[in-house]
Amino acid sequence: MGTNEVTILAFSTIFILILLVLILLYLIIRKTKENRESFNIKARKDEIGLALFESISQGKVYDLPNIDRHSLKAIEELLKDYSDTLVGTAERHSLSSIADRYLSEGYRKVLKGRSWSKRINALYHIEDFHLHQLTGDVRDLLQSHSITKEEVVISIRFLASTDRFEEIFEFVAKKYTDLTDYDYRSILFKLDEDSFRMLAERFSECHSTLQWSILEIISIRKELSYLSFVETVFHTYKGETRIRALKAIASIGFTTDMEQFFPLIESNEWQERMLVAKLISFFPSESSYTILETLIHDRNWWVRSQAAQSFTKLPKGKEQLKQLMESSQDPYARDIAAEWLQKGEI
Repeated sequence: MGTNEVTILAFSTIFILILLVLILLYLIIRKTKENRESFNIKARKDEIGLALFESISQGKVYDLPNIDRHSLKAIEELLKDYSDTLVGTAERHSLSSIADRYLSEGYRKVLKGRSWSKRINALYHIEDFHLHQLTGDVRDLLQSHSITKEEVVISIRFLASTDRFEEIFEFVAKKYTDLTDYDYRSILFKLDEDSFRMLAERFSECHSTLQWSILEIISIRKELSYLSFVETVFHTYKGETRIRALKAIASIGFTTDMEQFFPLIESNEWQERMLVAKLISFFPSESSYTILETLIHDRNWWVRSQAAQSFTKLPKGKEQLKQLMESSQDPYARDIAAEWLQKGEI
């Protein structure tokens, strides 16, 4: 190796070492700054935490002297902690008033900024603190061409709590039709009862993913008042929408006429056979035992399992399940019967 090559190698090594030392110094300085920031914020939280909580719980006006960025961050973190535990309407209103007084203007500027991460954090806090004063700013963000999908979901979810049904319907049914089932459910859960009922009344105007979300929420809430609606959907629609309607009926646990679903024991869709097995557990009769005996011999494991589970919920179901376990010629039916009998004993 020549002298020039050795010199170049030496300079390269020294350069890399200097660069590594500079990076290390930068990381140390940055970490020290972050620790100092965290310490100052925690100190402010300790100073104002009790007074802030008393203002929220007692509905008093909260005045914060010496406002700086540490104080505002401390208020934000404290309000976030309180918002996760408060349940009273008066307390939430008080929390929103404090957040509006000290944080709204900062969030308004952030929503107009270029930082995606800061906009997302601001939107989450706007939602948590119920800052309806910023409704117009959130609506403006939705008109932005650079808005991301996550921002869209959080923004519409926030607006859904502001009692603006026509606007929300336009967003979820017309403008933003590419969201996931989960996204739509998170939005629809924010609607009040009147708005959700109006949405159900316009079911035929909704695209399929939104329809599935409506039916899923009814399944979760198990509200009997929607029974007629979901039965109509079941008889009107096909495919996944029909299955989801049947799921909602089975979740409600009631129907105006159980016999209308008896033909489904021969359905080509295993989900329909399984849901009939679930629904029938709410209607004890001789035909119920006969149908469940058929379904426990089904070729699909989920159907067999649901049929066995439904047997355990009927008055004489466990006795018949035991007889099936001892006498059935189908080993799969015997196994699933034994499994649910054992679960029942546990």
